[in-house]
Amino acid sequence: MNTVNDTCVQLVSHYDKLNNRLNTTENFKPVMDSRGIWTSGFGHALLNPAGGGFLIGAENEATADSLGTLPDMNAANALLQSDLKEFAEQVTKGLGVEISDNQFAALVSFAFNLGIDCLWDTNVGKLINAGQGAAAMGHLILYDMAGTKRLQGLYARRMTERNLYLTNTLVFYDSDENFNLTAEAPVS
Repeated sequence: MNTVNDTCVQLVSHYDKLNNRLNTTENFKPVMDSRGIWTSGFGHALLNPAGGGFLIGAENEATADSLGTLPDMNAANALLQSDLKEFAEQVTKGLGVEISDNQFAALVSFAFNLGIDCLWDTNVGKLINAGQGAAAMGHLILYDMAGTKRLQGLYARRMTERNLYLTNTLVFYDSDENFNLTAEAPVS
């Protein structure tokens, strides 16, 4: 059975950087992501206490602060570990084939970023469970948009996840405004 490994933590925390709109070393305040969703810690999406999904919009800043301010780095890391455990369980439930821990890390990162339904209810998950991982990664890299806008950071993240799944090696990518990739040295 696959579990969240250090590679998974490194991958998610690299692209879901610690949210801290005040640039302090404690009392980390939530920030809005590219779609206007309030997030806390390392990309933890805050739920609207009134119901109806995620907490969205600048008018909800006070609510976001009350729900998602984290006192210190230990709390941020604990929240990330809890989130990754939850997503790992959901990935495991849908997984019908054996994969390596690093392949699992790539799928957990993808699901953490886009939601579990975006993994299992799409060609990405269907192809993985059909034993066609390379074809699945061809579909995974298409998920680089927020709404109708293609984002460089999402493109780089998808390429990192793809590379990890296909090669079992964690290499972080960055993308320029023309979506040209640059790679850092592999992470050991």
